[in-house]
Amino acid sequence: MTFEILISTMHKKTNEVLSLIKHSNVKCNALVIVQGDTEGYEEVKEAMQIVRIFFTKERGLSKSRNMALKNSTAEIVLLADDDLIYFDNFEQEIVSSFKEHKGYQFLIFNVDNYNRTYSSIIKSVLWHHVLGFASFQIAFKRQEVVNKNIFFNEFFGTGSGIYSSGEENIFLSECYKYFKMLYLPQKILKRPSSDSSWFTGYNDKYLFDRGAIFYAISPGLSYLLILQFALRRKSLFPEYSLTKVLRIMFKGLNNCRSKKYYKG
Repeated sequence: MTFEILISTMHKKTNEVLSLIKHSNVKCNALVIVQGDTEGYEEVKEAMQIVRIFFTKERGLSKSRNMALKNSTAEIVLLADDDLIYFDNFEQEIVSSFKEHKGYQFLIFNVDNYNRTYSSIIKSVLWHHVLGFASFQIAFKRQEVVNKNIFFNEFFGTGSGIYSSGEENIFLSECYKYFKMLYLPQKILKRPSSDSSWFTGYNDKYLFDRGAIFYAISPGLSYLLILQFALRRKSLFPEYSLTKVLRIMFKGLNNCRSKKYYKG
């Protein structure tokens, strides 16, 4: 099985991309999307590694992910950000896991995350689990996803200018309709503490976007998803009444529905 890591970053030159890859301990083939002020392509071969760099003037993390998916030729891909540190031989761990679990198209890996922990046992991924995973945990069989014409919703995610997060959850929920997913407790990377590029606090914007995300994930279940979130996470919004939390999230839902920022 061929493997490629898909990295999204911004405003970097070729030498800076190579420094990033070295710092991240990535020694396998990599496809890097650099959003900035130029268009172009470079390919760098070093030892047993091929680094392909696409420079684009487009903006938005989802657009970057989609460009990577369309230009990759690998059988197995892993989504990546530019602030992660990978453990030695992580790519071998991923490929061998797919060989071991042949019936699965998606494998969700454990990570050493500075702000949360994940399960230490292997388990099948259920539909509601897709709300809790981050993009850098997700490895999958690229061509099968592309054949279903499933890509990231470009109205969601950092840099979209509309909804600042949720793109990986929407992507996973769409893929869940067609593919089997498995969570594995093996850790493949470390995520150091860093400032979020989208999180500005538990505020109106967060709730508005969350309502839109739930609608994009499932129009039919969106009201139930909003209600359970409001009840479970009310403590994150001590200045808000439950009614206010619900009202703002419903505004986000209605905005997504009226603007048709969702698939289907």
